[in-house]
Amino acid sequence: MTLLIFQAAFSYMVGVFFSCLYLRLLYQHADRLSKEMVPQIFMQKKSKKIGIRSEDLKDFLERSIKGSSLALSSPRLVIPATVYGLWALSHRYFANDFFDFQIVPAMVGMFVYKAAALVQVYRDNEDLQLVFPENEEGSSD
Repeated sequence: MTLLIFQAAFSYMVGVFFSCLYLRLLYQHADRLSKEMVPQIFMQKKSKKIGIRSEDLKDFLERSIKGSSLALSSPRLVIPATVYGLWALSHRYFANDFFDFQIVPAMVGMFVYKAAALVQVYRDNEDLQLVFPENEEGSSD
C-alpha cells in the first residue's frame, strides 16, 4: 500500500514539474505574441447574414487550417507527449514491483496549473459580476 502511494506521489511530482515547464513556455509565448502573428482571417469581423454562403465555408476552412497550424507550431504540445512517452518507456523497459510510473497522477499533476490559474483569476476579479439578459430588467442597483 505504501509503495503504491509512493509511486502515485512520484508520478504526480513528475507531472507538476512538467506543468511548471509548460507554464513557463506558455508565458514566453504570451510575451512574444503580437498582432502581426495573428492571421488576417481572425481579425475580420463576421457578417451578420442569415444562412450559409460559400464564402462562410471558405472562411471556416481557412480559420481551421490557420488556427491549427498556429496551435501545432507551439513547442508546448511536446510536454504532454513527453509525459505520455515517459509512461510508455517506463512500462516497456523499467516495469517492476518497486517502480511503476502512473499516467493518471502524472497527467493530473500536469494540468494542476489550470486550477491554480482559475483561483488566481477569481482572486483578481472578486468584484466581477456576471449579468445575464434575463436579470437585467429586474436589477436596478
